[in-house]
Amino acid sequence: MVRALNKASLITGLVVVFYFSTVAGVTASDPPIAPQSNGNIRRAGLPPSATCTKAMSLVRLQSPEVVRTAGLQFVSIEEQPLTATITRNAELVYNANRYARASPRAAGVIVDVRRDLGDVVVLGDVLAVVDSAELGSAKAELLHTVAGIELWKRSAERERSLADGGIGSEREALEAENKLAEARISHAKATQRLRNFGLSDEDIASVEQSQDTSSHLQVAAPFEGIVVERSAVLGDVVEPTGVLFAVANTQSMWAMIDLFESDVPVVAAGQDVIFALESVPGRTFPGKITWVSTHLNPSTRTLKARAEIANDNGLLRANSFGRVQIVVRRGERSLVVPKEAVQWDGCCNLVFVKSNEEGTSFQPRQVYLGIDTGAGYEALSGVEKGDVLVTSGSYLLKTEILKGSIGAGCCDHVEALTK
Repeated sequence: MVRALNKASLITGLVVVFYFSTVAGVTASDPPIAPQSNGNIRRAGLPPSATCTKAMSLVRLQSPEVVRTAGLQFVSIEEQPLTATITRNAELVYNANRYARASPRAAGVIVDVRRDLGDVVVLGDVLAVVDSAELGSAKAELLHTVAGIELWKRSAERERSLADGGIGSEREALEAENKLAEARISHAKATQRLRNFGLSDEDIASVEQSQDTSSHLQVAAPFEGIVVERSAVLGDVVEPTGVLFAVANTQSMWAMIDLFESDVPVVAAGQDVIFALESVPGRTFPGKITWVSTHLNPSTRTLKARAEIANDNGLLRANSFGRVQIVVRRGERSLVVPKEAVQWDGCCNLVFVKSNEEGTSFQPRQVYLGIDTGAGYEALSGVEKGDVLVTSGSYLLKTEILKGSIGAGCCDHVEALTK
């Protein structure tokens, strides 16, 4: 005859190492305690404690009748296709691979401003013109070296001819050839200096051909895009470190995402995302994760991830805030345990697995949980396909496990993390 007792006395009698025998039963109506979130550390995402001994225990009820009276219910876990997303805050910024600040290559005075904010530009479009004495000097130096090469080339040819004919000396021929080599080196230096000012080889060839010594230095667009910043003002004195314009190609933007520490196991480069703005209701923008940071912010315990978002319609703006939905699973088959089967014992997430055919013995298992599917959690470790878990009533089993481990001290280090 089974005698009904209160829930606190459901299971009594410590037999071996955490081995319990129940002498009475009761209907289990307590709601399961699912793993909680605390700050950026989700209990559901914590790995099992290496020092916890609760998984070495065994809970045994007297009979199947006690199991029915206690209201225990079970589920057999199987692999199932898992599609899951998580939603996080994000801020839009310009795509740094398609964003550039245009500066003059030499100091000077702005004498012409040819583009303004919002103008569409292509590669090579002139944004502004700077009158630079350095550029004029560099062009003059180039022309001087060109003349030097011609002079010493003729001299070297003449001296070599005289030396070969026995009229001139070998020494004079070698000196002329050495001067020609020096002139060519000076020409190479002058050419490189003009390249440093942004002139192409075609531009340099034009300077040599037209004898151009103009001091006007053009500041050009580095690629196709839109002028998004302008500080150039006619008559300003500028230095090479001064930014005159910023050009951005806004066909794609970057969403800088704030991830929790517990997101690390499930978020990776290559995953699809959907970005949404409150200011643009009803519209979403597709993208893909391209980078996940390798370090946490020590103050917020969050980390950054970056997604490249398509902006073909031009609605996205830098520094806008929105929400990113990250597709962390797309149909992959995984083991999923119901939430009501998972109990937090103070340091680990536990499930209770039926361990005999009669259904009266239950083995606690530490589980490492992954994606929250809403009704359950992805099980990364701790259970196997076909395991039969206690769902309703698992809280009562956990309570008795905790009674037997009071003072064991196996959970101190994890409790410190979740306080």
